[in-house]
Amino acid sequence: MLFGLTPLGGATAGPAAGPNPGTTAPGTTGVNRTERSRAPRKKWIAPEGTSLRSVIESKERQVGLRCDDVSCLYGPEDGDEENADVKIRTERTCLRKNPGSAEPSCMHTYHPECLLVASRVADIGLDREMDSDGPDEWLEVGCPFCRVHGGQEKREWRNHRELASRV
Repeated sequence: MLFGLTPLGGATAGPAAGPNPGTTAPGTTGVNRTERSRAPRKKWIAPEGTSLRSVIESKERQVGLRCDDVSCLYGPEDGDEENADVKIRTERTCLRKNPGSAEPSCMHTYHPECLLVASRVADIGLDREMDSDGPDEWLEVGCPFCRVHGGQEKREWRNHRELASRV
């Protein structure tokens, strides 16, 4: 057989040749298993509404176990034991709109240490700015959660740094 040609009247191995005994399922009429069409898989989409995780984190915020920081230093971990001794850290701080003002720039509140760590991630030069001596005692950063600009006085940032060094 040269180049797939068969002599006249010779056997062929095409579709008319019949099923290959090793590739058909019992009860089928010669249809190859790999040729059967399957319905394409649907892409997985998260269900609408709140997830169990978000409900639990919200409850933890209400009782004081967690602040608004995504990676809260004091929030319970998923792998923690049920009866583990949990530190409840009630002190919270927020970014303010203006120096000397008590009005928060956004609704998010943080443990002082969590705010410092999250702000350091967003602004690498934050420590240098804290230590700089200058006429400006106000240090402005973006909220780690919503990125609204706000700030605190340098003495507050230094206090946060001191607290974070103990964690």
